[in-house]
Amino acid sequence: MKETAELQVEDVDGVTVVTPAAEQLTNETLILHAGERLFALVEKDGKRKVLIDFSVIQQTSSVFIGKLMTLQKKLERVTSSAKNLKLCGISEDVYAGLFKATKLYLTFDIHENREVALLEF
Repeated sequence: MKETAELQVEDVDGVTVVTPAAEQLTNETLILHAGERLFALVEKDGKRKVLIDFSVIQQTSSVFIGKLMTLQKKLERVTSSAKNLKLCGISEDVYAGLFKATKLYLTFDIHENREVALLEF
């Protein structure tokens, strides 16, 4: 499995869509770099609507989820809304292993696919 901190970033109708390029995102150093890039989108680039597309990810860790929680808090501070971070394309294994088991599905705005998530902004 490929593991990299590379993030594909694109703008779709005013929404910043971020797709991690890694099938496996478990290495803490790579997650640190990915988190820094995500935070820079909000803090330096001024992005206010962010969609994380998990469609490539087959395995990740709670460390990456922690970065997403921090990103959500950063967006909440600048937009006063918890709904400006959305997640989509999460595999059943990742959903069951991380989001359902920890009840983080209650914390994040999760959608089945990119198209549905973009309509919710």
